[in-house]
Amino acid sequence: MIDYFYPESIILRYTSRLNRTVDIASTYVVGIVLIYLATYFFRKAYRAEQRLVEEKSKVLERLNAEKNKLFSIISHDLRSPLSSVQQYLEIIKETELNDSQKKEIEADLLDVVRNTQEMLFNLLSWSTSQMDGLKVNLTQVTIYAVLRPILEIYKPLAIKKQIHLNHSIDTTISVVADRDMLQLIVRNLVGNAIKFTPFGGLITIETMQTDTHCLISVKDNGDGIKPEDKETIFSLKSRVTFGTNHEKGVGLGLFLCKEYAEVQQGKLWFESETGSGTSFYLSLPLIK
Repeated sequence: MIDYFYPESIILRYTSRLNRTVDIASTYVVGIVLIYLATYFFRKAYRAEQRLVEEKSKVLERLNAEKNKLFSIISHDLRSPLSSVQQYLEIIKETELNDSQKKEIEADLLDVVRNTQEMLFNLLSWSTSQMDGLKVNLTQVTIYAVLRPILEIYKPLAIKKQIHLNHSIDTTISVVADRDMLQLIVRNLVGNAIKFTPFGGLITIETMQTDTHCLISVKDNGDGIKPEDKETIFSLKSRVTFGTNHEKGVGLGLFLCKEYAEVQQGKLWFESETGSGTSFYLSLPLIK
């Protein structure tokens, strides 16, 4: 504007029309580039903020699902077995029973208490991990020392269902693991195998060794996992299932197993065919 209205005040002028055109063109180019960069960074910041909001939304959805699962377990899955215990005790108190009837009720009562104890243990483990965060204590663990007491615990349940509980465990294999977490994983896998294996069935527990990892497998010849349940079996969205003897699970055990396996730098997966049984595999790093 100064150049237009007061041309005499401008000392340095364009020496040619080409110079003037180049100067004006470069001004437009720089302006366009700056506008583009500003738009790009604003869009990038907006997308980053949008992703952050989506991630927070997913976290809230997960927490809400966990809360609903927790209330479901407390309100129904724990109340139901406790109610059964109360009914059994009232029958024992108010009814004259012979020895065979007492033994039958005591056996049923023991099953209810055992299943409730398993649910409570999984529930408390999960609740603790949610409140305090997963704390892993990785040490040298001998696989046989972990598996042997679990097999002893579940042997009476297997005998009751006339299930053959075979095992082939290498006593020399040691892994890097958290002993308590490893026991919880194997206990859930063996317990589930017994639940979903029919009377007279077969469960095989084996250990195999590669160059870097130990593989623990728990195989059964039950009905297998339904196709519609495979995608959610390791999540809190898994539905409540019943074993071959009407044993009830809450869908929390395998979720914990998956989480505990990964925090130990391991891996948990399964293979299953309907009518042919299921095989669960746990891989953990060997001691170097």
